[in-house]
Amino acid sequence: MKNYKVATSFRLLLIILLMTTLLAVPAYAHRVVTYAYVSGESIVVETAFGNGSPFGGAMVKVYGSEGELLKKGKTNKKGIYKFKIPQKSDLKIVVGGELGHQGKYTIKEEELPSVSNQNSRKNELSIDKNSSMAESDIDTDKINQTEDKIRQSSKDKLIAQEEVRSILKEELSKQIAPLNRKITQLQIKKGPGMTEVIGGIGYIFGLMGIAFYFKSKGE
Repeated sequence: MKNYKVATSFRLLLIILLMTTLLAVPAYAHRVVTYAYVSGESIVVETAFGNGSPFGGAMVKVYGSEGELLKKGKTNKKGIYKFKIPQKSDLKIVVGGELGHQGKYTIKEEELPSVSNQNSRKNELSIDKNSSMAESDIDTDKINQTEDKIRQSSKDKLIAQEEVRSILKEELSKQIAPLNRKITQLQIKKGPGMTEVIGGIGYIFGLMGIAFYFKSKGE
């Protein structure tokens, strides 16, 4: 009778272990992996489940350094969401869907491109123009024409510099984007983390302890 009870207990533990393993697979498959990177003046968010399938239709929320909501939207069928950089500060990205699955990623302020000084330069040019107009009563027409040419030349140079920077930044982003995508894929395919592994081992040892307890009690 005792041997029968022990055998029954072992069968029960094996069934529990099998069920735990089967349930752990979909739990890992629904683990959300999120990665974000800067592309030009935008940020690209890529998210997928633990099994590598894209997390399409996921709600994406972007928070500022003080916890304020700056942006929100949904990923496309490929699990990608792209948005313009709202401000130069730490940006916390939270990807959440139904059933409470969430992925988080933070982009530091230093990773973001510098804020364009184009507006301030335009203001400086405007101030210079107003100043020259105020002095036009004293200056001759030739001096005014010369100043206008110099001012226009400086303005053209500033615009050209901004265009060159923009082109270089865009080309650099295009070159880096495939590398960032590969990093994202490696993040997705790396499998269970150390926490999941240790937790699984601990659970198995717990089941073994229960089994030995029933065995010693039966003997």
